[in-house]
Amino acid sequence: MKKLPTLEDIRYEYPFKPHYMYAGKHRIHYIDEGEGPALIMLHACPMWSFFYRRFVKVFSRHFRVIVPDEVGYGLSDKPTDYDYRLETHIDNLERLVNHLKLEKVSLILHGWGGTIGAGFTVRHSQMVDKIILMNSMAFSGYKLPLRLSFCKLFPWIGRKLLIDFNLMFHGLNRYSEEIKLGYMFPYLKPEDRIAIVRFINDIPCKPDDPSYESVIEVEHGLWLLREHKMCIIWAVKDWLYPEKYLHKWMNYCPDAKVHRVRNAGRFIAEDAPEELIAIMSGFFGVGE
Repeated sequence: MKKLPTLEDIRYEYPFKPHYMYAGKHRIHYIDEGEGPALIMLHACPMWSFFYRRFVKVFSRHFRVIVPDEVGYGLSDKPTDYDYRLETHIDNLERLVNHLKLEKVSLILHGWGGTIGAGFTVRHSQMVDKIILMNSMAFSGYKLPLRLSFCKLFPWIGRKLLIDFNLMFHGLNRYSEEIKLGYMFPYLKPEDRIAIVRFINDIPCKPDDPSYESVIEVEHGLWLLREHKMCIIWAVKDWLYPEKYLHKWMNYCPDAKVHRVRNAGRFIAEDAPEELIAIMSGFFGVGE
């Protein structure tokens, strides 16, 4: 039997000391590097804190950088009997902030992490300083791409495509073997991909979706984001969050600085890392 890779096999790319806290009986992993004002980075599905590895190395010179893996992702627990709804992920972010006794945080958000971070900001606007948002949604009117609508419409086929054929990792093959292993490492066994299936079922598109009411609550409070200095970075070639959702964000946050990254797609951190770091450094007013 072929031996599965270990964390040591990605240590060069991902050299961070692991930290853990509990949400009930489930363990949440997070990175905690550097000193200074708190900067929390939240990942998309099916990514994990590995997505932010370059940004941790740069911004931990100026901030205390905290990057959790949501339950079901990365190095966190992946229970099969867990409530993976949006509201639960927001609750877990609250638990992390309380666990670390943080009073003020800035946020870098991507994908489902953007929805979670927007929900946290609506609940605790006074605790949030600056916000950087990448391709995401936190409002009604989202429509799944056809390939994922098919998975939702035919759950038994969708489960096979998502678990056995890694549909959500579409596009990853164009990167190096080291980068592919980094993203896939937490999901090498099929049973570790349960949260990806649950994400497709949960993502709020219609009123009968599990998290639809939660995203409506977030949407009603999105005006609060106008109170924060905000930057939106948008990968133009992202198949999951195309540019029409950028326009919705611009309506909700008309004063946000907007940067379109033309040659970047779903894995924006791999497609344009230097451009992202330059934009983020300028927004935060720090040197690279």
